[in-house]
Amino acid sequence: MEEAIEKIAGNGAMSAEDYMRTRLKQYEVKLPSGAVFLIRRPNLFWFGENAGLLPAELVDRASHWNPLDTNPPVVPRTPEEIAAFHAHRRKMVEDCVLQPKIRRPANKEAGEMDPEDLDERDAAFITDYLAGVIDRDGRSLREEAPGVPVGG
Repeated sequence: MEEAIEKIAGNGAMSAEDYMRTRLKQYEVKLPSGAVFLIRRPNLFWFGENAGLLPAELVDRASHWNPLDTNPPVVPRTPEEIAAFHAHRRKMVEDCVLQPKIRRPANKEAGEMDPEDLDERDAAFITDYLAGVIDRDGRSLREEAPGVPVGG
């Protein structure tokens, strides 16, 4: 990868666009409907900037959850946590689905989609992919196979 970066940069400094094209993981993801979207997973900076959208108690419970545990991941319990969780997920979709762009309210003239335009199975697939529950092929990243750590 270092060679690819050098070739793009040439003798001068790399542009932000060149860096993002070579370093950010953007993938064409085929959804259950057959549609293909360009998506990037959120990185640590995204989660850091957007953690404030979630209630502190939910973040605290999530920070103590071990993905190797067999118990299900932390889920929102109160109406406030549920609403904040869904707002957080919607922002993740708006920020990380690159093509077609999804946002509320959608600018239909610019080719954007409203989250409500998504088929229920496609919406669930996108949010599960962004949350790291599944890979691009829909395979679970949370189940542990014998001798293989979660996410392996």
